[in-house]
Amino acid sequence: MLETNISLIHEQLNIALKHAKNDKELENSLKQSFKVEYVKFSYGSKEPYLIIADRKITQENLDFLAIIKKLKENREKEAQQNKKGLER
Repeated sequence: MLETNISLIHEQLNIALKHAKNDKELENSLKQSFKVEYVKFSYGSKEPYLIIADRKITQENLDFLAIIKKLKENREKEAQQNKKGLER
């Protein structure tokens, strides 16, 4: 039985979170990183999860609140940059 490499997932998440502003961008980045067709990031359910191909990762292994916070920060950062661009 294959085990899920959580440290690799953390590493690729950190790379994806440098630019992703929403769950779809995060999913697309992870699809490219892992060369898979299916990635699902779900945080609105009782138990948040991340599925990469056929592997389900739960909050036991990932800090979903930190991921959501980083996506929000990226959106706010982009909004500020856009606002500065409009002011010029």
